[in-house]
Amino acid sequence: KLINNIMTAVFFELSGVLPTEQALSLLKDAVKKTYKNKGEAIVTQNIKAVEAAIEALREVKYDLEGWAKQDCDMVSFYAKERSEEPGEYVTEILDKVQTMRGHELKVSQLEADGCVPLSQTHYAKRGVAESVPVVDMDKCIQCNVCSAICPHAVIRPFLLSAAELLKAPKTWDSRKATGGNAYAGLHYRIQASPQDCTGCEVCTNACPVGALSMESRLKTIADGHESNWDYAMTVPNRGKRFDA
Repeated sequence: KLINNIMTAVFFELSGVLPTEQALSLLKDAVKKTYKNKGEAIVTQNIKAVEAAIEALREVKYDLEGWAKQDCDMVSFYAKERSEEPGEYVTEILDKVQTMRGHELKVSQLEADGCVPLSQTHYAKRGVAESVPVVDMDKCIQCNVCSAICPHAVIRPFLLSAAELLKAPKTWDSRKATGGNAYAGLHYRIQASPQDCTGCEVCTNACPVGALSMESRLKTIADGHESNWDYAMTVPNRGKRFDA
């Protein structure tokens, strides 16, 4: 699952920064030093992975001139529907960066210290994952581990009141919240954002009961998970009611 040693080996092989044999020797020494406390088996596996990476390299030939002349309308390619109208910072800066038009930006449009507004990535909706996590609420034990470990905060727990549950999409499958009197009357669900998830599978691997499975992003959108997420974003944050 971790590919740093593999990519390092490939870098040295392709870049020519060092002779391959010298680079691999140094890399293997680093592997031994890094993983020595985990046992000889782990060290051996990582060294074999480095060697296999070099052996598996294959040259991909393509028409360089033809590729360079491809006409692509990046604005249309990255066009997206948003459930809310973004602010000027998104339309005038972030959208231009994402559509490879960063050269159109003026220095005066950026903050002098390089700071950017918070909470802007939720407008990106890149939809880059082939598959995204979907919860089986019959298995979910409401531990929130998946949300805590997600590096992009795209899978989160939500607590709905009875009134909010009545307004939820038909695809919203929830269970009575557990955990004591503070949760009384609330309904719990884990929901991922199909268009924001990167498909890394960290959450599915971390789930202690196997309640999450990866499904096609396009299928999840058709099944209503994008609508679920959009609705979840309208639900009040009840985090202050509970101890951290």
